Amino acid sequence: GAINDTLALKTVRSLRKIRNDHSIKCVILRVDSPGGSVTASETILQETKAMPQPVICSMANVAASGGYYIATGCQKIFAMPTTITGSIGVFGIKLDMTALAKKYGITSSKVSTGPHAGAHDILQPMTKQISNNFSKNIDRYYDYFKHIVATSRGFDTQQVEVLAQGRVWTGEQAKMSGLVDELGGLHRAIAYAKRNYAIPEEAIVETWPKQLSPMERLKKILRSVSKSDTNLGTAAAQLCHLLVESIFVVPGTSGIQYDDDDNDNDIMKNNPLLQLKQLLQTEHDAVTLARDASSVSAVSLSMDENLALSLFLQEIRNKRV
Repeated sequence: GAINDTLALKTVRSLRKIRNDHSIKCVILRVDSPGGSVTASETILQETKAMPQPVICSMANVAASGGYYIATGCQKIFAMPTTITGSIGVFGIKLDMTALAKKYGITSSKVSTGPHAGAHDILQPMTKQISNNFSKNIDRYYDYFKHIVATSRGFDTQQVEVLAQGRVWTGEQAKMSGLVDELGGLHRAIAYAKRNYAIPEEAIVETWPKQLSPMERLKKILRSVSKSDTNLGTAAAQLCHLLVESIFVVPGTSGIQYDDDDNDNDIMKNNPLLQLKQLLQTEHDAVTLARDASSVSAVSLSMDENLALSLFLQEIRNKRV
């Protein structure tokens, strides 16, 4: 899925626990993502590089842009022949809602401390000065991305430039160009780790973060309530979420079963432009969004513009929590 702050936090927590467990001899980082936030990707990369254990990357269906970014911190990279990878590139988002605001009579006033103070304000037009500044920042992120690829893969700058520019490659093409080391799935990566860093016959494979069973999660919720660590409203929400999972996840299937009535909600969930429209229902909403958006970086490592916009909106929502 998308590499966002929530995923980065979960990954970092697991890696730090693993780092302090001397019985763990090797880590396999499974990557299945088209990319995401540059800050979240950098957080995972730095944590990976700080690991005392060797880290191997196993690419799933997609490990592109931010997904490839975090793989550069690994000692060895495995990809399937059909894996979509590469997409070494960066783009940024600047929302300019001045025309829409004018249409509905929405105005705003502000006091700026500098020429770029309101650059991320959605009610600030995209001026030539702001555009140039955005371009410089994007170019700087892009140069850094190419630098870490060159350092990781032993390439010079020109070699990376040929492979970068946002181009995507299959795992087989990436193996030929040196972006990945070996072709193979997760089982081959595990076999390599056992063979090189453990005693194969004695090695035990664990999945992190460790998943609790529904019964264990129920016990955890009840214990937190009894210790007054969680208020009743939060506990009720957690119980409802657990019940929904228990009802709708059907054994033998790979996903969640929805009623036909949920289709509109799914469309809204997956369409960032509709989400944005919903956030801009009133003048107050527009001003609030402008304030929250000003503290969001809006720089993404992603091969999908809709994903980037969704992450942008999600980060704004997280600021409000």
